[in-house]
Amino acid sequence: RRLAPLRKTHPHVVERAQRGNFGIALYSRLPILSSRIAKFSDPDLPSIVATLKLDARRSVRVIATHPVPPLHSRESAKLRDAHINKLADLASATRHLPLVVAGDLNATQFSPIFAKLLSRGRLRSARQGHGVLPSWPTSLWPMRIPLDHVLVNHRLRTLRVALGPDIGSDHLPLIARLGLTPEGELDN
Repeated sequence: RRLAPLRKTHPHVVERAQRGNFGIALYSRLPILSSRIAKFSDPDLPSIVATLKLDARRSVRVIATHPVPPLHSRESAKLRDAHINKLADLASATRHLPLVVAGDLNATQFSPIFAKLLSRGRLRSARQGHGVLPSWPTSLWPMRIPLDHVLVNHRLRTLRVALGPDIGSDHLPLIARLGLTPEGELDN
Protein backbone atom coordinates (compact mmCIF):
# COMPACT_ATOMS: atom_id res chain seq x y z
CA ARG A 1 0.00 0.00 0.00
CA ARG A 2 2.80 2.44 0.83
CA LEU A 3 4.37 1.90 -2.61
CA ALA A 4 1.09 2.43 -4.51
CA PRO A 5 1.86 6.11 -5.32
CA LEU A 6 4.84 4.92 -7.40
CA ARG A 7 2.42 3.44 -9.94
CA LYS A 8 1.66 6.95 -11.22
CA THR A 9 5.23 7.49 -12.42
CA HIS A 10 6.32 3.84 -12.69
CA PRO A 11 3.29 2.00 -14.11
CA HIS A 12 5.05 -1.25 -15.06
CA VAL A 13 5.19 -3.46 -11.98
CA VAL A 14 6.31 -6.90 -10.84
CA GLU A 15 5.63 -7.64 -7.15
CA ARG A 16 5.91 -10.55 -4.78
CA ALA A 17 4.55 -9.31 -1.47
CA GLN A 18 5.04 -11.42 1.64
CA ARG A 19 5.29 -10.98 5.37
CA GLY A 20 8.64 -9.98 6.83
CA ASN A 21 11.59 -8.35 5.13
CA PHE A 22 11.82 -10.42 1.96
CA GLY A 23 8.98 -9.35 -0.29
CA ILE A 24 10.30 -7.84 -3.50
CA ALA A 25 9.05 -5.44 -6.17
CA LEU A 26 10.19 -3.81 -9.38
CA TYR A 27 8.53 -0.53 -10.40
CA SER A 28 9.57 0.72 -13.85
CA ARG A 29 8.90 3.60 -16.19
CA LEU A 30 10.04 1.28 -18.98
CA PRO A 31 7.68 -1.43 -20.28
CA ILE A 32 8.39 -4.91 -18.93
CA LEU A 33 8.78 -7.36 -21.80
CA SER A 34 9.12 -10.43 -19.59
CA SER A 35 9.53 -11.24 -15.92
CA ARG A 36 9.73 -14.18 -13.58
CA ILE A 37 10.12 -14.80 -9.87
CA ALA A 38 13.40 -16.66 -9.27
CA LYS A 39 14.54 -18.58 -6.20
CA PHE A 40 18.32 -18.66 -5.88
CA SER A 41 18.58 -20.56 -2.57
CA ASP A 42 15.97 -20.33 0.18
CA PRO A 43 12.51 -20.94 -1.37
CA ASP A 44 11.02 -18.19 0.83
CA LEU A 45 13.28 -15.51 -0.71
CA PRO A 46 11.95 -14.38 -4.09
CA SER A 47 14.03 -12.46 -6.62
CA ILE A 48 12.82 -10.80 -9.81
CA VAL A 49 14.39 -11.37 -13.21
CA ALA A 50 12.90 -9.01 -15.79
CA THR A 51 13.63 -7.70 -19.27
CA LEU A 52 12.70 -4.04 -19.83
CA LYS A 53 12.20 -2.36 -23.20
CA LEU A 54 14.58 0.58 -23.74
CA ASP A 55 13.35 1.42 -27.24
CA ALA A 56 12.17 -0.31 -30.44
CA ARG A 57 15.35 -2.39 -30.75
CA ARG A 58 17.04 -2.51 -27.34
CA SER A 59 16.28 -3.94 -23.92
CA VAL A 60 17.94 -4.36 -20.53
CA ARG A 61 17.81 -7.26 -18.06
CA VAL A 62 17.22 -6.38 -14.39
CA ILE A 63 17.67 -8.74 -11.46
CA ALA A 64 16.29 -7.51 -8.13
CA THR A 65 17.38 -9.69 -5.23
CA HIS A 66 17.81 -9.93 -1.46
CA PRO A 67 19.62 -12.95 0.01
CA VAL A 68 19.28 -13.92 3.65
CA PRO A 69 21.68 -12.15 6.05
CA PRO A 70 24.56 -14.38 7.21
CA LEU A 71 24.27 -13.25 10.84
CA HIS A 72 22.29 -15.91 12.64
CA SER A 73 24.05 -19.18 11.86
CA ARG A 74 26.45 -20.99 9.58
CA GLU A 75 23.40 -22.26 7.72
CA SER A 76 22.24 -18.72 6.92
CA ALA A 77 25.75 -17.84 5.71
CA LYS A 78 25.68 -20.92 3.45
CA LEU A 79 22.26 -19.90 2.10
CA ARG A 80 23.47 -16.35 1.40
CA ASP A 81 26.57 -17.67 -0.36
CA ALA A 82 24.55 -20.21 -2.41
CA HIS A 83 22.17 -17.40 -3.42
CA ILE A 84 25.04 -15.18 -4.52
CA ASN A 85 26.75 -18.03 -6.41
CA LYS A 86 23.56 -18.78 -8.39
CA LEU A 87 23.14 -15.06 -9.01
CA ALA A 88 26.71 -14.94 -10.36
CA ASP A 89 25.96 -17.84 -12.73
CA LEU A 90 22.86 -16.09 -14.10
CA ALA A 91 24.75 -12.79 -14.48
CA SER A 92 27.60 -14.51 -16.30
CA ALA A 93 25.16 -16.13 -18.72
CA THR A 94 23.58 -12.72 -19.51
CA ARG A 95 26.19 -11.43 -21.96
CA HIS A 96 23.95 -10.44 -24.85
CA LEU A 97 21.96 -7.83 -22.90
CA PRO A 98 22.84 -4.89 -20.68
CA LEU A 99 22.39 -6.20 -17.12
CA VAL A 100 21.60 -4.51 -13.80
CA VAL A 101 21.69 -6.46 -10.54
CA ALA A 102 20.24 -4.48 -7.64
CA GLY A 103 19.37 -5.10 -4.03
CA ASP A 104 20.45 -5.63 -0.47
CA LEU A 105 23.04 -8.35 -1.04
CA ASN A 106 23.84 -8.71 2.67
CA ALA A 107 27.53 -8.42 1.80
CA THR A 108 29.83 -5.41 1.63
CA GLN A 109 32.15 -4.72 -1.28
CA PHE A 110 34.98 -5.83 1.02
CA SER A 111 33.58 -9.35 1.41
CA PRO A 112 35.15 -12.37 -0.36
CA ILE A 113 31.71 -13.55 -1.55
CA PHE A 114 31.10 -10.12 -3.11
CA ALA A 115 34.45 -10.28 -4.93
CA LYS A 116 33.47 -13.74 -6.17
CA LEU A 117 30.13 -12.39 -7.43
CA LEU A 118 31.86 -9.63 -9.40
CA SER A 119 34.47 -11.96 -10.88
CA ARG A 120 32.27 -14.98 -11.61
CA GLY A 121 29.30 -12.87 -12.69
CA ARG A 122 31.42 -10.60 -14.91
CA LEU A 123 30.01 -7.59 -13.09
CA ARG A 124 31.26 -4.33 -11.65
CA SER A 125 29.82 -2.13 -8.97
CA ALA A 126 28.14 1.11 -10.03
CA ARG A 127 29.57 2.46 -6.77
CA GLN A 128 33.17 2.00 -8.06
CA GLY A 129 34.92 5.36 -8.08
CA HIS A 130 32.04 7.04 -6.22
CA GLY A 131 32.93 6.24 -2.61
CA VAL A 132 31.80 3.66 -0.08
CA LEU A 133 28.21 5.01 0.30
CA PRO A 134 27.17 3.08 3.44
CA SER A 135 23.43 2.42 3.38
CA TRP A 136 22.57 0.34 6.48
CA PRO A 137 21.42 0.88 9.20
CA THR A 138 19.87 4.31 8.87
CA SER A 139 19.66 4.68 12.65
CA LEU A 140 23.40 4.37 13.37
CA TRP A 141 25.17 6.80 11.06
CA PRO A 142 28.76 6.18 12.22
CA MET A 143 28.23 2.40 12.07
CA ARG A 144 26.65 2.18 8.59
CA ILE A 145 27.95 -0.37 6.12
CA PRO A 146 27.39 -0.69 2.34
CA LEU A 147 25.02 -3.67 1.96
CA ASP A 148 22.93 -2.26 -0.90
CA HIS A 149 24.35 -2.57 -4.39
CA VAL A 150 23.80 -1.80 -8.05
CA LEU A 151 25.98 -3.99 -10.25
CA VAL A 152 26.29 -3.82 -14.03
CA ASN A 153 27.84 -5.83 -16.84
CA HIS A 154 30.13 -4.51 -19.57
CA ARG A 155 27.22 -3.11 -21.60
CA LEU A 156 26.44 -0.41 -19.01
CA ARG A 157 28.36 2.43 -17.38
CA THR A 158 27.71 4.51 -14.30
CA LEU A 159 26.87 8.16 -14.88
CA ARG A 160 26.07 8.95 -11.24
CA VAL A 161 25.50 7.10 -7.98
CA ALA A 162 24.50 8.44 -4.58
CA LEU A 163 22.58 7.61 -1.44
CA GLY A 164 19.02 8.85 -1.31
CA PRO A 165 17.20 10.30 1.70
CA ASP A 166 15.75 8.29 4.57
CA ILE A 167 12.33 7.10 3.34
CA GLY A 168 11.34 5.06 6.38
CA SER A 169 13.30 1.86 5.72
CA ASP A 170 16.23 0.67 7.81
CA HIS A 171 18.29 1.09 4.58
CA LEU A 172 18.99 4.28 2.65
CA PRO A 173 18.20 4.03 -1.07
CA LEU A 174 21.15 3.65 -3.45
CA ILE A 175 20.32 5.64 -6.58
CA ALA A 176 22.29 4.95 -9.77
CA ARG A 177 22.01 6.66 -13.14
CA LEU A 178 23.31 4.34 -15.83
CA GLY A 179 24.08 4.66 -19.54
CA LEU A 180 24.83 2.23 -22.33
CA THR A 181 28.44 1.59 -23.31
CA PRO A 182 29.26 1.33 -27.05
CA GLU A 183 28.77 -2.46 -26.70
CA GLY A 184 25.36 -1.84 -25.11
CA GLU A 185 24.36 0.42 -28.00
CA LEU A 186 24.45 -2.54 -30.37
CA ASP A 187 21.22 -4.34 -31.21
CA ASN A 188 20.40 -6.91 -28.54
